[in-house]
Amino acid sequence: MPDINALFRARIGWDAQRPLAFEDIDDLLRETALSLPFENLSLFQGGPEPISERSLLEKIALRDEGGLCYELNPLLYLFLRRNGLEASLIRATIFDEDSQDWLPLGGTHVAILLWHQAQGYLLDCGYGLKQPLRMVPLCGEVARSANGDYRVAWPAGAGFAQLERRPPGEGWRIAYGFDLDDEIADCGALSEIQRRIAEDPRSPFNKTRLMALLTAEGSRVLTEETLTETRNGRQCRLALAPGEFEIFHRLFTRRFSELPA
Repeated sequence: MPDINALFRARIGWDAQRPLAFEDIDDLLRETALSLPFENLSLFQGGPEPISERSLLEKIALRDEGGLCYELNPLLYLFLRRNGLEASLIRATIFDEDSQDWLPLGGTHVAILLWHQAQGYLLDCGYGLKQPLRMVPLCGEVARSANGDYRVAWPAGAGFAQLERRPPGEGWRIAYGFDLDDEIADCGALSEIQRRIAEDPRSPFNKTRLMALLTAEGSRVLTEETLTETRNGRQCRLALAPGEFEIFHRLFTRRFSELPA
């Protein structure tokens, strides 16, 4: 089995000799967000293979690809566990801001719970351009980052919680809901989530190819029709001709160091 510790560090540019402590997690989340694109390309390439630790490493760490939440967060989870941190994977259900209702594909978002000194934190590198760039405490404390403010709310009492986000200059809105006890036990459960996202006609990710990546200056989004770049609050949109998607998708690969021997 390839070494996830060495491969993940090489993929995001994390020093191979730098220990990973709890105090480093916010830096780790930022570097992960800037390095791993949120993308669904495998859904349009003959169907994705079942999820395993090896398949995640080969796809994201060796082939320099990205993925959706059920790929990005499990890989980060494995890296955290490999470095001695107490983490688990949970299911969540996305709240649709347009319809103001929960998406019908309930339980298909994947996030991470991290525990440290009896305190819990939500981590998520698989929520596209809306992902928190730091840990979000389960106690309700607001986590502030360049990507907006985030908090965990408990509207229904113990057990069920909501991640809420506040974009710069706007009000609070629901991102998704989750149950602390709804843990993902194995890769089989991840493969079932992947299958639902790939096959269900209600899935928002099986209609057309998409790539999105946060950058130090803003963000970059690629669809079949457009490439949109946001830098320091200014947006530039380029209309694409047929076949240009394959040219511009190279802009979403970011590697800092060579793979370990």
